[in-house]
Amino acid sequence: MPLSRRLRFLFLLLTGMGLCAPVQAESASSLRECAALEEAMSRLVCYDTLVAEQEALEDLYFAYTQQAWWQMYNRDDSSPFREVNHEPELGVILRPDLSLLGMQMRQLRLGVVHHSNGRDEPLSRSWNRIFSTVILDRGDFATALRVWYRIPESDARDDNPDITDFYGNFEWYGFYKWRRNTLGIMVRNNLQRNDNRGALQVDWSYPLSERLKFYMQYFNGYGESLIDYDHSTHRLGVGLMLTDWL
Repeated sequence: MPLSRRLRFLFLLLTGMGLCAPVQAESASSLRECAALEEAMSRLVCYDTLVAEQEALEDLYFAYTQQAWWQMYNRDDSSPFREVNHEPELGVILRPDLSLLGMQMRQLRLGVVHHSNGRDEPLSRSWNRIFSTVILDRGDFATALRVWYRIPESDARDDNPDITDFYGNFEWYGFYKWRRNTLGIMVRNNLQRNDNRGALQVDWSYPLSERLKFYMQYFNGYGESLIDYDHSTHRLGVGLMLTDWL
């Protein structure tokens, strides 16, 4: 199953519309502006995952994910991109012959991942994690759970000491193939009772041709991008997809 090799996918989100006015403020050099055009901005989002795997070494892999935003109506703060996030990871893949909750375990991944936006202070955001991912499927349904531990940094080097308060310590994915439609969901949560934060993403794709699909994405919550990790985003976007989950 393709999901067993790829948890990211390649897509181009042509337009995105904020569904509520963002409450965001920063210094004069801010990438964010509280303006009406920000609510109906066009953007480019691209996940580009390159996975190096060989038949003789299937238990070791390297992957790189890049996510970039472009705002058509904000050229001053979006040339060439408003924000670019980089996420290289290195890990090993185990294939235990196990069943869980009526599903077959396809992979268990263990590794380390770096996540940053490559900017200078005060806009720099970065963190490093040790993670474990379990991937299961049954018929037209597949699911993946990733949990992580943030590698501590010194106060002098830490750009975002509270980032786990917004990203939490896990991501859960679910994917379902229904006729020609592919449906996806992603959930994150910090599991804190008094200050609960997280994110919900819902995806839908439908084939336009053999290699191209229509793609729609809804996102609500924290951590859509590193620069806005501590600001809640509520957005609906449509675009094109080149590689799918299933």
